[in-house]
Amino acid sequence: MASSTRAARVERAKALGRAAYRLARSATIAGNLEVRARKQPIEYRRGLMFTELWEPWRSSAFETEFSRLRVTYAGEQVLELRWNRANNFSVVLFKLGGWKTAL
Repeated sequence: MASSTRAARVERAKALGRAAYRLARSATIAGNLEVRARKQPIEYRRGLMFTELWEPWRSSAFETEFSRLRVTYAGEQVLELRWNRANNFSVVLFKLGGWKTAL
């Protein structure tokens, strides 16, 4: 039973992550940074919600270089997802609450 509950939470986090990802991709690029690898942070703000998306910015990025999506609502981090081109995906943080309606 616990594994089905966990699987449901992961699927819910993925669905919310997809919505936040679409919002972040529509935002402007904030720059290029060196964070163990070259990443391109994209920031999106709307009301109490702040979304940042970090992706490798060069096409020659290693398959294992991760991308990260982080959502903060009213100053509290509520969602963080990480993935890479090698099909590794992890839910780092997922908090339930009213923040989902902001997406």
